[in-house]
Amino acid sequence: MSKQRPTLQSTFGLHGKVALLTGRTGGIGRAMVELFAAAGAALVLTSNERKAGGELAAQLCSRESNAMGVACDVRDMSQQMENIRRESNRGDPLA
Repeated sequence: MSKQRPTLQSTFGLHGKVALLTGRTGGIGRAMVELFAAAGAALVLTSNERKAGGELAAQLCSRESNAMGVACDVRDMSQQMENIRRESNRGDPLA
């Protein structure tokens, strides 16, 4: 009888969690986004440019992932949190 291999979901399941990822629209960062999406996390993608994060979020949503792009200055955490709360309609977007 062979053992069933663990999956990404069973090992690192992130359903019900929100992952805040900054500047992750290309290269290694994009690969991280793909892994978090595969693990079931809802994603908030921040970038200085709304278009970059929004385009990636739209691609993920077309594959049935829950993602949104937010434009903000990642050096100002209070601005970042306010933008995320406003756009996600969540009181506490980080879990």
